[in-house]
Amino acid sequence: MMQYKLVVLDMDGTLLNNEHHVSNANKKVIHRLKIEGTSVVLASGRPYESIYPYVKDLDIDLIYPSLQQMVP
Repeated sequence: MMQYKLVVLDMDGTLLNNEHHVSNANKKVIHRLKIEGTSVVLASGRPYESIYPYVKDLDIDLIYPSLQQMVP
């Protein structure tokens, strides 16, 4: 199986379900990726304060908040 070095996840409509929660299945995948040495990054247009609870819960390495700006 190919090992990824970096996985970047969008939050709304991708990582989060309709109730704005991370499913147990997604939590397990993120945990497995981290064990395998993959860096996991959250990308979002949300402000940092809104992302932080997810970062803490998932033990995320990095975040990339774009604050609803276009990022080249």
